[in-house]
Amino acid sequence: MLMSCWQSFRRCEADDFVAAQRLQEWLEASVDEAAEQLTVDLHLADPGGTLDLAHRRGSDESDFDSLDRRVLDHASDATDGAASATSSELLIGCVVVARSRRRIGNLPAEATTFVGRRRELAELRRTLAGARLVSLVGPGGVGKTRLAVRMATDLERGFADGAWWVELAEIRDPVLVINAVVAALDLRDQAAAQPLPILLSHVRDRELLLVLDNCEHLLEASARLVADVLRAAPDVRVMTTTREPLQVPGEHVIPVPPLGLPAADGGEPLAQLRHNEAVALFTERAAAASGTFELTSSNQAAVVQLCRRLDGLPLAIELAAVRVNVLAPEQIAAQLDDLFGLLGHSGRLKPPRHHTLRAAFDWSYELLSP
Repeated sequence: MLMSCWQSFRRCEADDFVAAQRLQEWLEASVDEAAEQLTVDLHLADPGGTLDLAHRRGSDESDFDSLDRRVLDHASDATDGAASATSSELLIGCVVVARSRRRIGNLPAEATTFVGRRRELAELRRTLAGARLVSLVGPGGVGKTRLAVRMATDLERGFADGAWWVELAEIRDPVLVINAVVAALDLRDQAAAQPLPILLSHVRDRELLLVLDNCEHLLEASARLVADVLRAAPDVRVMTTTREPLQVPGEHVIPVPPLGLPAADGGEPLAQLRHNEAVALFTERAAAASGTFELTSSNQAAVVQLCRRLDGLPLAIELAAVRVNVLAPEQIAAQLDDLFGLLGHSGRLKPPRHHTLRAAFDWSYELLSP
């Protein structure tokens, strides 16, 4: 009798084990399938910037792979109770972790480190969480394009159909604005047809971020296009960079100011000075250009003077920083009276309007009404 009970118990235990094993395999398969489909929209789930992803320089797949599982606290509604089960006295639980999804889109890669702008990035993230059109507005050379690239790169995984970049700087004919967007979205095979219907049909049921860079010389055409897209595609968000707002209904304007400046007396401790945005940008670009530059107590006064004389304008600071190949910071500061002559040429691959400081001013001048 005892042996019969023992054999029955062993059979039940084995049956439970097999059932539990099968259940675990089913759960693992379900988790894999769900994780492939699940996207945690971080700019919506984390509007306060708790995870601070935007401030991780050069964030990529590894940033998401290494996230603490507490990220799911920000999206608990999506996973709460979705993956747990019991079999006999064996409890099997699992947690669905948001996997990094393959990037979709055509965002330009960042060739240099991104410096500062923590406040602007946080404000931009909060605004994009609720607004469908956000315009970064500021003078030439202030860093609107770079800020837009950084923000779009941080947010692209939150859009099922990716983030798409449209460069308008080289376009002069307003009629070609729509064609530029169609080309950026890789719809050129249908270029023989009317571009606007093709574009609106493509974006109508898609969830994507569209970035229009340098709209200032094509304001009217850009505004019409953006208005058409927003009306036709409820899940599309648009970000623009421009020197003037588009003045489209629903537009949220975020001014982009120059970088924060160090104190005029230059008396800040060196460790504190290194964290100043303008100084940090000069130091990083100068080190990259020369391979040897360091901010020290002997050159900090000259670097502070440079950053303040250049009003914290990123383009001007970068143009000055590359001069450390041939001039000491003190020599650069001493020649700032000939600003346009000193900040002559920044490199072969920059846009023409950013080759020199004068080119940036000329671009702005040409936009003025007669």
